[in-house]
Amino acid sequence: MLSTATEMTEEQRQLLQIVIRESERLNNIITDFLAYSRGKQYRFEKTDLMPLLEDTLTLLNHRLVAENTGIRIERNFKRPTRLCAG
Repeated sequence: MLSTATEMTEEQRQLLQIVIRESERLNNIITDFLAYSRGKQYRFEKTDLMPLLEDTLTLLNHRLVAENTGIRIERNFKRPTRLCAG
């Protein structure tokens, strides 16, 4: 419902998208937890952590600005050309 609101700034829309993704991620964690309690086997695979890192830094930056901390986050990392084995 919130994503259809027309009076949102771009920053608010970006934060809303993070909330939606994190809600879906939490739902997956709960689903996995319930499946684990039933003795399900997990299959591990390589994954790109950059989207999670970007979302985390965006939320942290928003909080730092809102609390007027004077702390600034600098993103200075390169995307790997391939995923590392975990």
